[in-house]
Amino acid sequence: MSSSRANYALLFTYTFFVSVSLWQHEMWRDELQAWGIVASTANPLDLAVNARYEGHPLLWFILLWPLAQLFDHPSVMQVLHGALALGSAYLIIFKSPFRFFEKILILFSYYFIYEYVTISRNYQIGVLIICGICVLWQNPQKNLLAISGLLFLLLQTNVFAFLVGLGLAVGLLAEEVYARRIWPLQGKSLLAALVILAGVMGTAQSLPPADSGFLTQWTSHFDSGTFLFAAAGVAHGFLPLSNFSEYHFWNFSLFPFGLGVKLALGLVLAVLAIFSKPKSSVALIVLVASVFFIFIFTYEKPRGLFRHFGHYTLALIAAYWIDEYKQSSRPVFTLGYFGVGILLLQVLAGMNAWSRDLRYPFSQAEAMALYLQKTYPARTPVAGVFQDYMIPLEWFLGRPIYCLDVQQERPYVLWSKSHWNDTLNNQPDSVTYQRFVTYQQSHPESVLVMTYPTSNHPELGQRDTLRSAEGTYVFTCLKKFDGSITNEDYYLFNARKVVAK
Repeated sequence: MSSSRANYALLFTYTFFVSVSLWQHEMWRDELQAWGIVASTANPLDLAVNARYEGHPLLWFILLWPLAQLFDHPSVMQVLHGALALGSAYLIIFKSPFRFFEKILILFSYYFIYEYVTISRNYQIGVLIICGICVLWQNPQKNLLAISGLLFLLLQTNVFAFLVGLGLAVGLLAEEVYARRIWPLQGKSLLAALVILAGVMGTAQSLPPADSGFLTQWTSHFDSGTFLFAAAGVAHGFLPLSNFSEYHFWNFSLFPFGLGVKLALGLVLAVLAIFSKPKSSVALIVLVASVFFIFIFTYEKPRGLFRHFGHYTLALIAAYWIDEYKQSSRPVFTLGYFGVGILLLQVLAGMNAWSRDLRYPFSQAEAMALYLQKTYPARTPVAGVFQDYMIPLEWFLGRPIYCLDVQQERPYVLWSKSHWNDTLNNQPDSVTYQRFVTYQQSHPESVLVMTYPTSNHPELGQRDTLRSAEGTYVFTCLKKFDGSITNEDYYLFNARKVVAK
């Protein structure tokens, strides 16, 4: 088979895997949060206001907004996300310098076949833009303004892509220094610098307001535990291995050992990544700067999961890609022995995640919504807890849900302290039941949907009793949709007042 036919065969195969993955994936609350924001925003100029607590730049919301005005069902978001993923695949297959088997390793590795493809969030945009920057890096002088323009967009995707973007910007500066174009300053170089600086400044919008109630912790002094966490993130970023026998695999590391061992593994992997390759100074600067920025951020803001730490892998691939343009002879492995080694392991992790998402529901929100639509009249009021679990249910159901924790209808979660705090997030069932009784007085045909962030899930037919000033009520679990990968499970209850004899 010719190289051209092999490339098209690879693209077709990858398209099949992506299509199946997106078609069968049940979107969950993190995906539907963005849809809720754009679908409830009439004017695109209001996106910055409505997304102010999200902690993300606006590019993903801007792309979604016109789709939300044209279509009611959020599945169109998956179509857009799949198109972005196939755009990245096209650049890797047809425009990258990697050998054919290396392209296979990249595309079927964990982040490229599952995490940044199946789950429709703002990470795939960063993947596509990074690939586009690497393609243009073949001639950085000629494409300086185009690269800076893509860096501007990259900085508007998410905070971890922003950090890789800073690493690429440092590498671009190194290109200018080595080519002796940094001084006297040329007009094109000045314009490129201004574009990148505008991108950095533009992300200031993503800083949440002072009254944010979500992920507010910052590290203000040296803390050994936080340092261990940040170092372990390097291990998770290069080796996102989940439990191969557990269907609650997502975001749960296979590594059974403590943070101390993960620290050692993370440091070893970081050293191997940096010193095994790349050879060119510019590519090495891109990699070192990106790793440094991600590590410092995860230390200062000690929060991270596979999807965040995966940007270590993206930085590594970008550095190898750029490095190949600098080599006079083609090496055996464009990705280097280290890159090939970790991607082989990531292929195992990726296919495990892909197949398990195929076999088990990622979320039960859509299943519950379909049941409500088939079982109850279209205008049956629905109330439930907790608000973040109600968001995906609401958009699949196609009508508002009254959230009994915040006591209002919410199209998306507002992460302010008044709407998101420990009191609301740990509301006892007794309080929920009492609020539903009050709600039911003005909405007598309403039904109650319960969710349980902890493992204390009710059985079908289980009854709870509420004794209140209004009387005694029995709450019965009529239907349950559980067993999801993310524990985003739903339980349908009715409430019946006990008539005193």
